Amino acid sequence: GLFGGGYPGKFENGIRGYFGSEFVFLASSGKASLVLILKGLSSLRARKKVLIPAYTCYSVPSAIVRSGLEITLCDVDPDTLDFDYPQLERLADEKTLCIVSTHLFGIPSDVDRTRRICEEKGIFLVEDAAQAMGVEHAGRKLGTLGDVGFFSLGRGKNISGGSGGIILTSSADIAESIRK
Repeated sequence: GLFGGGYPGKFENGIRGYFGSEFVFLASSGKASLVLILKGLSSLRARKKVLIPAYTCYSVPSAIVRSGLEITLCDVDPDTLDFDYPQLERLADEKTLCIVSTHLFGIPSDVDRTRRICEEKGIFLVEDAAQAMGVEHAGRKLGTLGDVGFFSLGRGKNISGGSGGIILTSSADIAESIRK
């Protein structure tokens, strides 16, 4: 890749085309991607609470701490590994910056249901698709259903580069906040 005479942005353009996402950012890891997202979102709204599933990768809560935000855990349904939605609705409030919807093991979470909660309460929806690159739900690729999504290219992921992360969004405001 370094010596092939390609043009700058070729990889990002390929990702943009594959996912149909307007803005693409590359990072050193999935965790770094989430930190950039959270710092960007917190510059757009003065809220500190980040709702995450109680069963998730260690990198998710550590990224929240690194971003200076507050972790709030929501129980998961043991049959689906998705949120306990009645509890999620109770926890989502005016202090909530975003909900991180996680597609564990490539199994799609109920992003539509989470989006409804987010829209009702003015909360951003972040898709953790670190383990779900290439998976589709209702004809759309995971990582593109929320306000912003991210992937990990670390070892053990669907597509591994040894390390690396990808951020996708179609929101110009979110993209600019990440860029800053």
